[in-house]
Amino acid sequence: MTTDKLYETLKCRCLTFYKKQSDQLDLLLCGTEQTAPNQCFHAKNRKGYHLHVIMSGKGTLCVEGKEQELHANQIFVTKEGEETWYRASSKDPWCYCWMSFDGTMSESFMNKAGFKKGVNYLDCMLDPYEFYQLVNQVLECPEMTQANDLLHMGKLLEYIALAIRSYEKGNNVNKHRENLNTEDYVRYAREFIINNFAAVGVEDVASYIGINRSYLTKIFKEETGTSPQQFLMDCKMKRAKQLLVETNISIQQVADTVGYDNALSFTKIFKNLFNMSPSTYRITNRNETNDSTLIYEKDN
Repeated sequence: MTTDKLYETLKCRCLTFYKKQSDQLDLLLCGTEQTAPNQCFHAKNRKGYHLHVIMSGKGTLCVEGKEQELHANQIFVTKEGEETWYRASSKDPWCYCWMSFDGTMSESFMNKAGFKKGVNYLDCMLDPYEFYQLVNQVLECPEMTQANDLLHMGKLLEYIALAIRSYEKGNNVNKHRENLNTEDYVRYAREFIINNFAAVGVEDVASYIGINRSYLTKIFKEETGTSPQQFLMDCKMKRAKQLLVETNISIQQVADTVGYDNALSFTKIFKNLFNMSPSTYRITNRNETNDSTLIYEKDN
């Protein structure tokens, strides 16, 4: 009996599909993997959407030059046409499952799951092993039969439905709850900024928690003594200063990592805040750091 290509090792199982199921939604491949330390994949030229669910461990996702540390109980997606790579942690490499698909309905489904333009990762509000079980059910049926074609499509739809349900559950927790007080809104806003400061603005924060920007600014100042815009800036600069002292990456890479498109804008803001350029800050503060402890990061 003819089968699709099933690739198996002690730490990876991956099934590649050769037969197109539908123009609307087509399963390309799926799998599970316990990655090796620092194992890295580049996804720029990959077709379709690749939806990963992290079951354990940590890693880094980089989209269009902007890096984000991810961990267990998060979902991330790589999208066709985006300059993307993702790398497992050196100390705690991640284990994940994934399904990859394309078709005319793919973008609509991903939007419903929260992965709109500019969004490539979200917290998983469901048990990650629900996703894992669906992938394994597909891997156990690699034969190219009519029954399995239907099973594969059904499991893909369930997988996407779980992602949508996870997003909806997250929104239900954080949006439009009558019993939420200002302290709750501010707490959710702070957490969202801390986890996403490189990719969002204050308008995104307000939208995420379901209130308008002016009201968010008002209650945020009342609760914290500072504005959400200032808190967002503080998060960016805290990370920037850490990267300047602890790594050897370029000023442009530092700027990209904390959410600035070019080094000039980043340098101007940094200098206005700290009365010195990023380069001067790096030199001044490294005088107190043992160079042998620095983290050397390569440009991927």
